[in-house]
Amino acid sequence: VLPNDSKETLGARVLAQEHIIYPMAVRWIAENRVKVVSCHTEIQGSIKQPHSVINPYENS
Repeated sequence: VLPNDSKETLGARVLAQEHIIYPMAVRWIAENRVKVVSCHTEIQGSIKQPHSVINPYENS
């Protein structure tokens, strides 16, 4: 959240990121690359980012 964010500006940024990550997630699930291990999600072939909330880069 940025200091000057309103509900609208924050919502627009979140929506833009959702449009990036949702199709990626669906593709990874369809490719059987996603698994849940000890309450966290692992994606085969991705670069691990220990403190990332969103990692839009994949290693494939």
